[in-house]
Amino acid sequence: MTGHREALTSYRKKKFTTQVELGDDSTYKIEEVGSTSLQLDFGMVMHIDDVLYVPGLKKNLLSVAGLEDKGYRVLFVIHIYSSRATIFYFSDSVHFSASSPTYEMLK
Repeated sequence: MTGHREALTSYRKKKFTTQVELGDDSTYKIEEVGSTSLQLDFGMVMHIDDVLYVPGLKKNLLSVAGLEDKGYRVLFVIHIYSSRATIFYFSDSVHFSASSPTYEMLK
């Protein structure tokens, strides 16, 4: 989910009866659902559908469980001698990774 509507490449208004509740008990209204793309650190682009647009949300949130529900396998690897972590995604025969914090949403 994102609070940045410009990050969505396509979107549609939809009535949601639920709100997003964050860890600090704040709630946000979901206004739209759309698609976006992530530029991964080695150049590959990952397309994600069903991204929620939540105005007021300050950080983008990516659900590991949501990716796994769509057939991805997610593996977190920590590099012991650096402050960098790599996230590997596997979907059928496609394998790609993103290294935190170098992946970002495409506009």
